[in-house]
Amino acid sequence: MNRNLADLYQTIMLQHDRAPFHFQKIETAPIIIPAYNPVCGDQFKLFLNIKNDVIQSAHFHGYGCAISKASTSVLVKKMQDLPLAKLEILVATFLQMLQADLFIIENADEEMAAFAAARQFPERLTCATLSWEALSMFLKKE
Repeated sequence: MNRNLADLYQTIMLQHDRAPFHFQKIETAPIIIPAYNPVCGDQFKLFLNIKNDVIQSAHFHGYGCAISKASTSVLVKKMQDLPLAKLEILVATFLQMLQADLFIIENADEEMAAFAAARQFPERLTCATLSWEALSMFLKKE
């Protein structure tokens, strides 16, 4: 694994695990998307408020390993004020990047690119993609 990518992964993951972005239960949110991994028990909920096809606010809460928590934190941070069409592209890009698309990694921002290091640990890919996959399924239904 590229040493710079490994260092970035470690830094981003620890930063978002210790101080996650918008880590708060918003039970009154109009949209609540569960993300659950029955194999390891990681469980988060995304709390979204969408108006005029734009994410007005996004929060998350739950528990899981550092990778799933940090990845969900990055997702919530990136989706703030994003139109749904751009959110679909963001999610698809992240998921493709974790399937070894080197072009996407090279052109992704640091926070997203850091999680490409999870490819070196296939058993942890589900952790990195848990909330992204849940959101992807929600967007496909919309």
